[in-house]
Amino acid sequence: MRFKQRNLVWKINIFCKHIKAGAGKRNPFDYARVKKMTRELIRKQRLEAKANKNNNYQF
Repeated sequence: MRFKQRNLVWKINIFCKHIKAGAGKRNPFDYARVKKMTRELIRKQRLEAKANKNNNYQF
């Protein structure tokens, strides 16, 4: 677990550096785009979780 956590922190740090580095020009690590992507991902996961929860009561 600890290794996984550290790996995640490392990835986030790299991500932040990318965002800071490309502040002037539009880049794939654009902060707004990253936020939007994560929001959509979370929404999708939430929908899937809801669907799974509903499916669990069919037995």
